Amino acid sequence: MSMSEEWRLLLDAGLTGRETMALDEELAAEVAQGKSIPVIRIYSWPCPAVSLGRHQKSEELLDVQRCEQSGIEIVRRPTGGKAILHSVGDITYSVIALVDDEPFSRDVLAGYAAVNRALVAGLEMLGIRASVRDPAPIWPETGVDFGCFESPGRHEVYWAGRKLVASAQRRTAGVVLQHGTIPLAEAGSGLADFLHLDPGRRERFRRDLNDRTGALANALDRIPEFREVAHALSEGFRGAWKLSFQTE
Repeated sequence: MSMSEEWRLLLDAGLTGRETMALDEELAAEVAQGKSIPVIRIYSWPCPAVSLGRHQKSEELLDVQRCEQSGIEIVRRPTGGKAILHSVGDITYSVIALVDDEPFSRDVLAGYAAVNRALVAGLEMLGIRASVRDPAPIWPETGVDFGCFESPGRHEVYWAGRKLVASAQRRTAGVVLQHGTIPLAEAGSGLADFLHLDPGRRERFRRDLNDRTGALANALDRIPEFREVAHALSEGFRGAWKLSFQTE
């Protein structure tokens, strides 16, 4: 099938982690049932949270009590991938479409790459020279392998040798849901404080996240507003995929 020319565009910045994951699940169900055209959603995090991939187990991975004491919400993403500490203001996108629609009908990596090329186009509108890399860069093993930003991947978005967008995709019931997060100002290395790690591994993990993670503020030498970033990213999708949007 060809790509849908009209997509819904949703921008929001005020939902909790649980609310925002539930909304993505709801939107995916609507697309699967033919009640909605494909969706691009861009949102930010008003409160800090750790999101886990759908196959990760919070009790094995996280010091849940410490998260609660620190006001860190724990949420599970409907997609796969590994743990991310979302700081206040971090940007996340969701792309939701039918599996048979372009650019997802060919294979997982082709759809993944197409989404990330659109993100690169949007980042360029912000003034950030990012790129989609394939093959992925080769980074030394950390010995932890719990976090999204510590692990390089094919067709992911990099800036200045650092991973700028961490993404994961799920295909089920004829629908593709792809999530990705862009740090606003922090590398998310604070995740190390909430993992079940001995002191040595914790510091190695923190160092590797700091060295490997990009952030919008670092790339721009300023902290951009949510609306500015959301507009640029949505325009990147519009231009790269030749879309029109229904805005809500």
